[in-house]
Amino acid sequence: MEKKQFVFGNKVLRKIFGPICGAGEWKRRRHNEEIRTTQYGDHVIVAVIKSRRLKWAGHVIRRSEDSNMKTETLGSRPVGRPKNRWKDQVLKDLQKLNLTEEDADNRDSWRLKIDEDIN
Repeated sequence: MEKKQFVFGNKVLRKIFGPICGAGEWKRRRHNEEIRTTQYGDHVIVAVIKSRRLKWAGHVIRRSEDSNMKTETLGSRPVGRPKNRWKDQVLKDLQKLNLTEEDADNRDSWRLKIDEDIN
C-alpha cells in the first residue's frame, strides 16, 4: 500500500513542480530522484496520507452507529483476491501506533498522538 502512496505522491509532486526547462534542453519530465532531492521526499507524502487517514478514521469512529458513515453497502464482490479495504489499512496503522478505537473518543488526545507518532 505504501508503494502506491509513493507513486501517487511522486505524481502529485511532478505536477506541482512541472517539467524541467533548461538552457538548450527540451521540456522533460522530472525523474523520481530529482523529486526526492526536493524538500518534499517520499516519507513526507506517506506521513501526510497516513495522518489524514487516521484523523478521518477518528471522526468516523466517534459517529453514532446509526450514522450514514457506518451503513453497510450492499452488492456482490468481484471474483479474485479481495482488495485492501480502507478499514484494514486503518487497523494496521492503529496497531503500529499502539492505538485503539476507544482512544478516538477523546478528540484532542487522538490528534496529538497521531501527530507525535507520525511526524
